Amino acid sequence: MHFLSQPSFFEYCEHIEELHILGHPSCTKGMPKYFLQPQINKKENLQHLTVLSINDAIDPVARMFFFGTLLEVCKLPLRFKTILQPVSNLEKLQHKLHFVKCVQQVDDLENLDLSRASVEVPNPLFRLERATQLRFLSLADNNKLFSDSLRVIAECCPNMISINLNNCHNITTNGDESAVDVSGLQIMLLNLSKLQHINLAGIHFHELISGGSLCEMLSINSTWKSVAFSPCCLKYNKSNTDNETTISGKRLSSQCDNTNIFGKKRRIGIETQPVEVIPLKEATENGKSHPKLLIPSCSDVESFELIGADFRSGFNKYFGMHPKTFHYQACSSYRVRDEDIVCIGQWKNLKYLQLSGLHGILKGHCLINIAKGCVNLQKLYIAYLGLSGHCSYMSSLCAALPHFQKLLDFRLEQPHVKLDQTFFRALGSCQNLERLCILSKNGSFDTEGVTVFIENVKSLIVLQLFTGSTLNSSRALQKALSIKYKTSRPALFITIHPLFHNEMPQMSSNIPAKHLDDITILGSEVCRKPPGWQW
Repeated sequence: MHFLSQPSFFEYCEHIEELHILGHPSCTKGMPKYFLQPQINKKENLQHLTVLSINDAIDPVARMFFFGTLLEVCKLPLRFKTILQPVSNLEKLQHKLHFVKCVQQVDDLENLDLSRASVEVPNPLFRLERATQLRFLSLADNNKLFSDSLRVIAECCPNMISINLNNCHNITTNGDESAVDVSGLQIMLLNLSKLQHINLAGIHFHELISGGSLCEMLSINSTWKSVAFSPCCLKYNKSNTDNETTISGKRLSSQCDNTNIFGKKRRIGIETQPVEVIPLKEATENGKSHPKLLIPSCSDVESFELIGADFRSGFNKYFGMHPKTFHYQACSSYRVRDEDIVCIGQWKNLKYLQLSGLHGILKGHCLINIAKGCVNLQKLYIAYLGLSGHCSYMSSLCAALPHFQKLLDFRLEQPHVKLDQTFFRALGSCQNLERLCILSKNGSFDTEGVTVFIENVKSLIVLQLFTGSTLNSSRALQKALSIKYKTSRPALFITIHPLFHNEMPQMSSNIPAKHLDDITILGSEVCRKPPGWQW
C-alpha cells in the first residue's frame, strides 16, 4: 500500500468506527517509510469514526501516519468518543482551523489522552468544561498543570473514572514552587465521586497538608481499583527546629540521592526537608500518612505502584522514555522501609504491583508478607530496592516467590544480582509464570539453573536476561535453548544479551512489540490507558 501514489485501505473499508495505530516501541523498527501521509479519496467512509488512537511509542513513521490521518478526518463533521495522544506540539496545530473545530466538539468525548504535551487547563482548544461525559483523562508529563487546573477538572468532569497525573510535579503549586497548594487535589478527590483509578507517581509531597496526608485524602474514596504515588507520600515532616532530625535528613539525602544509577552521581547543593520514618503501629495510632490508611476503605484495589519520584529504569534510555518534564529534587523522604509497606499484603484482590526506586527496602521482609497476602497477584515488577550495591533482599525474594502461585509476569531490575540455582529453583515454584524479564548490569546467571527453570515451567513463553555476562556466553545459551525448544515449544521467545552492549538497540528490535512494551520497558502502568482498553 503506497499511500503517496495508490489508494489506501481507507478506500475499501466502509463504515470505519475505530482506527488504532500501533507503532513499535523501538525507533529501529516500525512501519515502512512509505506509510507517511495517507491519501483518503472517499472521506465518506470515515464519517462514522469515533475512536482514533496511537500507542505510546517513539516510532516516528507511525506517528506521522497517525497525525496525517487525524488532520484529514478532522475535515469531516465528526464527534469523537476517544482520542488518544492527538497533540505533540499544540502551538503548531492551532492554526489548523478544521483541527481546532473538530477537537472542540467534546460533548460526547469519553476518553482523552494529552500526555507528553504541555497543555494548559483550562484551554481554549480542549474545552473540558463541556466534556461532561469524560471518563478517562491522561495529562501525564505536563509541566503546565497547576493546583487550579485540578479545580477545573473537578468542576467540569463529574463522570471521571480514571485520571493520569504522572510526573505533573506542579499540581501542588500555583506557579510558585515555594508555596505549596494542594487544595485543587483535595477538591478533585472530593468532587469526583466516581473516580476509581488515579496516578500521582513522580510527584513530591513534602509539606504537611492542612486537610491531612495524601493517604488520608485518598482513603475518602472507597472504590479505588488502581493507585500510584511516590514514596514521599508515606512520610511526614517534622518541625525545622528539630536539629537531630535535620542532621538525619541530610545524612539520608547524601546516601540516597543517586537515582541516576547509570550516570554520574548528582550533587545536592540544597538542604532537604527533615523527615522521620513512622513505625507501622505508630503510624496507625497517630493517623500519620501510611498506606495502611487505605486498606480498610479500599479493599478492592487491584493495581498499586510505589515508584521513587526520581526513578528511571536504566533500560529505558534506549527508547527515549525520559520525559522532558522530568523534575529532579533532592528527597530523603523516599526512604521507605519494610515496615512501611508490609500492609500491602492485606489487599487480597491485588493483581499488579510495582515497587521501584525504594532505597530503604534492605532485607525485603515485606515481600514475604505481600506474597502470603496477595494471593491473586499476577504481575510483579521490582526495580532498585535497597542500595545500588549488593542485593540484600534476595533471600527474602526467594522465600516469597513460592507463594505467588498465580503470578504471570515477573520483572526484576537490580544492578548486582546473582542469578544462581537457588533463585531459579524458587522462581520455578511459580508454575503459571508466562513472562520473565531480568536486568542486572553487573549480574550473572547460572546456565544450569536457567536450563532447569525453563524445563520445569512449561507455561513460560518469554525469557529475557540482560546481565553483565559476556556476549559469547549469552549467545551460546540463547542458541542452545532456542534449538532445544524450537519444535516442542514454538511460542517460547528467548532473549539473552549483555545489558550494555553496542548491539543492544538492534537486538531489541527483534523482540515482539507486545512483550517489549509490556515487560521490557519499565514505566508506570496505572491509568496509562482507559479502563478495559484492549489495544
